[in-house]
Amino acid sequence: MLLSHSFPYLFVSPIGGLVADRFNKKYILVTLEFLNSILIISLTLLLYMKENAIISIAVVLILLSMVSAFFLPTVQSSIPLITSKDSLEKSNGIISSIGALTNIIAPAIGGALYSFFGIKKLLIYAAFIFIIAALIELFISIPYKKITSENKILTTLFDDFKEGIDYLINKNKIIFNLSLSAALINLTLSSFDIVGTPIILRRVMHGSNTMYSTGMIILECGTLIGAIFAGKLAKILKISQLYKGVFVTAIFLILGGMSTLSIVNHHNNFIFSFIYFFFNAAIMATATAISIIAISYIQRTTPENLLGKTMATIMAFAQIAAPIGQIFYGFILQKYINTVFIPIIIASILTLGVTYFAKISLKVTRDNEEELT
Repeated sequence: MLLSHSFPYLFVSPIGGLVADRFNKKYILVTLEFLNSILIISLTLLLYMKENAIISIAVVLILLSMVSAFFLPTVQSSIPLITSKDSLEKSNGIISSIGALTNIIAPAIGGALYSFFGIKKLLIYAAFIFIIAALIELFISIPYKKITSENKILTTLFDDFKEGIDYLINKNKIIFNLSLSAALINLTLSSFDIVGTPIILRRVMHGSNTMYSTGMIILECGTLIGAIFAGKLAKILKISQLYKGVFVTAIFLILGGMSTLSIVNHHNNFIFSFIYFFFNAAIMATATAISIIAISYIQRTTPENLLGKTMATIMAFAQIAAPIGQIFYGFILQKYINTVFIPIIIASILTLGVTYFAKISLKVTRDNEEELT
């Protein structure tokens, strides 16, 4: 199920960026919301017809992922058009905060609605929400400059794609190095968090469902805190200094991992589970803040006609690394399930390696950073 949602995004995302740069962003967003609604309604009908639920859900997940691949680049390339450059960190922070709050509140609301109405009626309500979102987005004013081309649409999109790649590789090394750093963070730190946290809590600390749910809320609170303080952090942490944030996450990972040591863990699982989640929340807060700073920098410095394809390419590039890291950590955690501090140390060392790479690769920004930011 997870792969059915992830892999289509990797291949479709660059196309989504090309479309976002070429066409009216407001109408793209409205169309995508209606498509989401249609897909959810289609899934509901399939479930009512008692079709194979697993296959139906997998197909819809693939299609929803493809819609998302168009939606996210459009949203991120729209933000610089509707807010000032000085307010980008604040705007991106608000969006991340809403996402974190949604991840905290939505599961509780969804669980309650599911227990009362069941999956089919819940899907109908979800489709209705997408329609409401589409109607609201009709009132958003997003500036649009029509770009004319004498070539056929496929030729035009291919030329746009080449222009975006050329911009990343040859014309803006800073953003290219940021995308490499993001991919490496996904490979080392994020992948360990996704794979390691459930395994460590369930199989090492023998955590209950309540403990796990509480831990997830703590992590989302970390994301929320990072989003809130990203704007203030951006004033003191320049792009060339983002490696310091990556370094801090590696230290937090080691500190949180100390709670998994078997010599300590047998005394009070609840306390040490809380310690583990506390430091992981600190990692989430730091990672969210530096992510917002990096995204805001990209939005601030990338030409308007290249922003969609640039953001989409960076996101796809970062996503490619995630499955590789997850497979690697899954194997390592399985091998060292009784001594999980070893995989934690490995993840920390690899993250420190990313820190060094970010320090070296973003060093070129120090001479001209004031001009660019």
